[in-house]
Amino acid sequence: MVQRYEGVERRIALFNCREDRVDRSLQLAEACMRWHPADHYVLSGTGTEVFARRVIQSGLSRDRLTCAESQPATQLVNLLRGQSGRSSMVMGMGNIAGPGMDLLDYFRKADQMQRLQFADHIPVGAA
Repeated sequence: MVQRYEGVERRIALFNCREDRVDRSLQLAEACMRWHPADHYVLSGTGTEVFARRVIQSGLSRDRLTCAESQPATQLVNLLRGQSGRSSMVMGMGNIAGPGMDLLDYFRKADQMQRLQFADHIPVGAA
C-alpha cells in the first residue's frame, strides 16, 4: 500500500483504540513497530495510553505521536489536516467502533456534499 502512494508528502497512521480491548491495542502497537514507518501516528478512541506506552517503550519518539483520546470526528479530521502538509496518506487501523464509525460517516457525508456541488456545476446537456 505504501508503494502505491510514494508521491505523498506525509504518511499518517491513525489507530482507533478501545479501553475494553487492551489486548488488541497491545497487538496493534507491537505490529505497528514492525511495519513501514509512518511520519506521524494519531491515536483515537479510548484507552490510548496502553498503545502509546508500548510504542514509546519500543522506541517511537513521543514527538511522532498524538493522543486524541475521545475526540469527535470533526476534531480528528482537523488534527489530521494539521499533520498532512500539502499531501498525505492516512491509513486507519484498529477498532471501527466509536470514533472509527464517526469518521466513516464524516467522510461519507463529505463525499456526498462534494458530489452534489460537482453536479451543480455540470452544464445542462453535458452529462
